[in-house]
Amino acid sequence: MNALKSYLRHLSKNKLYTVVTVLGFAISLTFILLLSVYISNETSVDSFHANKDRIYRIENESVDFSPPIAVDLKNSIPEIEDFTRTLEGDGRVHFADGQKLKISYLGVDASFFEIFSFPLLKGKPEEVLKTANGIVLSRSMAIKLFGTIEAVGKSVFMNTDHKYLVTGVMEDFPENTHFVPQDALFNMKAFKELWGFENIMEEYGFASLSIYLLAKENTDLPSKASSILDKFKKDYWIYQEGWANIVEFTPLKDLYFSEKIGNGTKSNSKTLITVLSVIVLLILLLAIGNYVNLTIAQATFRGKEVAIKKLLGGSKKQLFLQFIRESIWLCMAAVILALVLAKLIEPIFDSLLSTQLNLIEKITFANILVLIGLLD
Repeated sequence: MNALKSYLRHLSKNKLYTVVTVLGFAISLTFILLLSVYISNETSVDSFHANKDRIYRIENESVDFSPPIAVDLKNSIPEIEDFTRTLEGDGRVHFADGQKLKISYLGVDASFFEIFSFPLLKGKPEEVLKTANGIVLSRSMAIKLFGTIEAVGKSVFMNTDHKYLVTGVMEDFPENTHFVPQDALFNMKAFKELWGFENIMEEYGFASLSIYLLAKENTDLPSKASSILDKFKKDYWIYQEGWANIVEFTPLKDLYFSEKIGNGTKSNSKTLITVLSVIVLLILLLAIGNYVNLTIAQATFRGKEVAIKKLLGGSKKQLFLQFIRESIWLCMAAVILALVLAKLIEPIFDSLLSTQLNLIEKITFANILVLIGLLD
């Protein structure tokens, strides 16, 4: 405690050094924290799915295919365990009192929650999307409509006259997925009624949805691309007429950084993430270098203090430990200030990069200790 009081007195006598060192360090750490959390979020997109290593999206020059193609592939390719198609839409939910609420939704297959690991708050993954008249609401939408997530069994009216039964409530899609947030999920068959498209599931002429495939374990689904391409060139009109010329299987982990945007999905630039990573490293190196230079410069003014302590019997080890403790205290002060600044700047950062950092969830006590140790 005496050592801390002594160091605080030293800092109070050298106010310019203290302000420049702590404030400069804290500002650098603020941007390092914000950018590091952002980069971590972006590089971990969709990593929470249990089947992440077995999920692929089939693509051509775009990601558009016809509904029956998924069934044809499942029936002809042994390596495919299951599939889900995705087709986005929007509509209006009607209340009993005549009020209307616009919602966005995604049409998917019954296997969606078995392929992807999005958490369900109410309902079972294998059951919630089985019927054409069922609807799975997001947590936010369930609360908006019913004031609670206890919505299973209640009715929702879409576009005035289409009645759907709530079969499940899902957690809102997280930020770290390539899917954009959706208010609700429907079974693909619901489009027969929603859009008045009775033959949508059998219509090869309608090529506007995305197809995700779940490969069986220990199989090489991408190796089938060439044989599928040959078949498509013979039988599938978009290939026969030259609208598409390639077949690719893009792994789930690569979809977020793909230039191809599918139904209800988003993407980001991998180049941007690389550039930001380099910037973080440069800021860190400059911050450490600046801190070392200021510390060395300040040490020249502490020669008298060191000499007196040596005369009083202080050993080199004691002096070394003293400077290490002081360095840790200074770093702790800079880190605490950086955390406060980062939290204050977070909303602006989120707005600029169209993201949600959730710093409170990401920064743990263990992470802070690692950062202090790295800086020390």
